Amino acid sequence: MLGALVNRCVPVAIIDKQLNICHCNAPLRELLRLGDAATPHKPRFVSHSCEQEFKKAIEDVTNGQIRHLPVIGLRPSSAETIWINGRLFPAKHRGHDLALGVFCATTETAADRQQREDINRHILVGELVDIVAHELNNTLASVLGFSQFLAKEDLSADAGGDLQQISDSARLCRRLVDRLLSCVKKQRPGHTRIDINDLVARQLSLLAGGLASSNIFVQLRMGSGLDAVGAEPHSLRVVIANIITNARQAMPDGGTLTIETSAAPSQREEPPDRCTSRVAEHTVDFADQFIQVRFTDIGSGVAPVALPHIFEPFFTMHGETHDGIGLSICRSIIGKIGGTIRVEHTSPRGTTIIVTLPVAKPHSIFDHINPDQHTPTEKISKKVLLVDDDISCCKVIQIALTREGHAVDITHDGEEAMARIDAQPYDIILLDVNMPRLDGRQLYEILSRKDPQQAGKMIFITGDVMDDNTQQFLRDIPNPHLMKPFDVDKMNKLVREM
Repeated sequence: MLGALVNRCVPVAIIDKQLNICHCNAPLRELLRLGDAATPHKPRFVSHSCEQEFKKAIEDVTNGQIRHLPVIGLRPSSAETIWINGRLFPAKHRGHDLALGVFCATTETAADRQQREDINRHILVGELVDIVAHELNNTLASVLGFSQFLAKEDLSADAGGDLQQISDSARLCRRLVDRLLSCVKKQRPGHTRIDINDLVARQLSLLAGGLASSNIFVQLRMGSGLDAVGAEPHSLRVVIANIITNARQAMPDGGTLTIETSAAPSQREEPPDRCTSRVAEHTVDFADQFIQVRFTDIGSGVAPVALPHIFEPFFTMHGETHDGIGLSICRSIIGKIGGTIRVEHTSPRGTTIIVTLPVAKPHSIFDHINPDQHTPTEKISKKVLLVDDDISCCKVIQIALTREGHAVDITHDGEEAMARIDAQPYDIILLDVNMPRLDGRQLYEILSRKDPQQAGKMIFITGDVMDDNTQQFLRDIPNPHLMKPFDVDKMNKLVREM
């Protein structure tokens, strides 16, 4: 068995406890410039720390563990340094405990790896904080709203004091969330123009050792002449790494992962039964150009009952050993640049995840909006359309507006909102920025072209206080907005004055 493994086309070696390479195949000889050197052969390490790291990994493996080998430097000759990583597996040969190593060359040094891991850690922490903050703001909006409703009832002094304490605590939580987000935001790097083919290839080079050791073959089908996408490269690497890790977990016995890049087709041509994450999904005919990256594995697939939840924070199909934040972080990162992530097709033998990224061609859609169109009206009772996918928040807003004498229609979906607006005019449209299928920005874009008067009646609500694109959008348009959790009296005043 060892002989068969050593003869594989990937660099493979058998290593003893003294760090000697006892046996190796031709690809490893070529990689380490061994030529006809006899084995056992002890490699020269670029530093003492690299040698100690390798020694500790070998000790763990010969004691029965499987280890990922981080990037270490070897020096086959005085003129060069070779950086490798890979996986180590327990092996026995003639009664001796050995390690079977599957290796991959990389241009990344140990210092580069540490810097990359630090950056990725900051990105992951930042996105996780953003996700949790968004959910907290939605919940706090409900707590603050219902406490304000109760405070207006004829209650005892003690009950009134308790409600005031609840309201003050909710506002304090909001301030704490804002402070936490401001700290994370300072660490975020800026966007740049990215060649997606180059980014995918570079990320694969870092993951090649682990994929090879898991017996996973990667097929790359790169589109030619693709436009650059606008994003932060480290964040996109996190997305690619998380999706590839999910595919690897779905194929524990090995398999094929196909990665394809291309110009995205019209969103109108996509199958209607896809499972889409709750981020901005461009479905308008005149939308920007996009680049598409498809990841297709032949693994265990996604159960139909799990499909609606795979992008939710902390949802996992792999048991308690996995945190379940990978795809939700991907959704958050991609949503911030106006892209989408979705599952197009699943079966018992595979999953396809599609990431759609906007081409880096900035443009503005707001020049034709007249900021003077927002004039106060004397109308007391108004017809209001409320569009928000957070049910508890909708309930708070509906109660508040109904008590003010307004008639309120509710929908939790952007495309359904568009259909209702086409069917009848509304005096006010209260709209969440991030919506399934058709988000608030896209709905505004459509209406500003079709019916600028209706577009001028929109009031935006959002809990995405960290999203730079959302904040820039709200600054660019003349429409008012409310940040969750908001004061219901302020909302009522804003509706009266629209």
